[in-house]
Parts: sequence; structure tokens; C-alpha cells
Amino acid sequence: MDYILKYSKAIITAIVAIAILSGLARIFSYRVGYYILLAAVILYFIYRLFYFTIISIKHKRLDKVDKQHLAIFFVLLIVIVFNNFNLLDAPFISLFLLMVDYLISLQPVKTKTENDDE
Repeated sequence: MDYILKYSKAIITAIVAIAILSGLARIFSYRVGYYILLAAVILYFIYRLFYFTIISIKHKRLDKVDKQHLAIFFVLLIVIVFNNFNLLDAPFISLFLLMVDYLISLQPVKTKTENDDE
């Protein structure tokens, strides 16, 4: 599990960098910026599907952080569906959710030791 978390931070950092690049691209061309953000979100979905598949196969249960990632994953999925059907015209919510997931990924993972019980 340590190697998954190690690469998780790097991959989420790269996806957030692509999302920030989309914000800069929107200054020059809104359409190009939108498609770059869409590419970042698609990369995020692919990565999270792979991540949750590995977690479910190896560990059979989710930690607190994994549940938070899963919640953000489903909220982002709902936001993207609403954006595609023009029920919600706010692509910055996708960027915000990616940033929240990034901050959750940066949290140090606490392991329970014998001294924590006291």
C-alpha cells in the first residue's frame, strides 16, 4: 500500500498541474482551457478507478482517507454529468474538487501504534 500512496501524491500533483495549466490557457482561449481541464478530469477518473480497484482487490476495505477520495470522486462525476447536460455551468467546481483531493492526498497518513491507545 505504501507504493500506491507514494505514487498517488505524484500523480495527483501532476493532474493538479494540468488543471492549473488549463486555468492559464483560459486567459488566451476559453475552449482550449476547457478541454485541458476536461483532460485533467479524465486522467483523474482513470487514476482513481485504477486506485480503487487495487485497494478493493488487496485490502477489501477503505480507510478514512480512501472514503474521502471516493466521495470526491462521485461528487466530481455528478458535476461532470451536470456540466455535460448544461444543468450546471460551473467548470471551476471541477477544479476546486481536484484541489481538495490534492490537499487530502498531502495529509500525512497516521498509523495506529501501541502508544496511541493511552
